[in-house]
Amino acid sequence: PALVSMDSTKPLNAIDIVATVMLLAFLTIEFVADRQQWAFHQEKKRLLSSGKKLEEIGFKVETLSYLEKFNYSTDKMFRLLFNHSWCYINYLHVGNKILVPKLEYEPLDNEAIQQIDRAFNAEKHIADIQLIDVDMTSIVENMGGGHNSGGALNCLTWTTME
Repeated sequence: PALVSMDSTKPLNAIDIVATVMLLAFLTIEFVADRQQWAFHQEKKRLLSSGKKLEEIGFKVETLSYLEKFNYSTDKMFRLLFNHSWCYINYLHVGNKILVPKLEYEPLDNEAIQQIDRAFNAEKHIADIQLIDVDMTSIVENMGGGHNSGGALNCLTWTTME
C-alpha cells in the first residue's frame, strides 16, 4: 500500500490528513503509556529490591489461608490435597468472571471460592464478579510427564504448542 500511494498522482485529501493525524495521535498515546508502564515497573522493582513489602508501596494484598479452617493432622483429604492448594490462586480472570480451579474436595473448594469471592467482591468499585468453579484435579495431579507444563487455569492459558 505504501509503494502504491507513493506512485499515485492524486493529491492528499481531508481523509488522508485526518487519518495521518489520528495515526500520529495513537502512536503518541501508545508511546506515553508504554513509558509510564515502564517507569511504574522500574519503580516497583526498585522499591521491592529495597526490602519494602507490596502493601508498603500501594498494593492491596489478599492472603488465602486454609490452615485455620482445616486440621492438617486429622483431616486426611486436606492433608492429601494441601500440596495442591496452590492451584486456587491460579484462577483465570476474564472480564467480570473468575474461573476458579477446584480439587473435588468440597469443603476446601468452597473455602477457596468464599475467600476469593470476599477478596474481589469486597471492592465495590469493580463490577460484581461471578465465580465459576472448574475441576482441575486431573491436571493438577498429573503435572510433569509431558502432560502439564506446570500450573492450573491461568498458567495453562499462556501455554503454547510448538
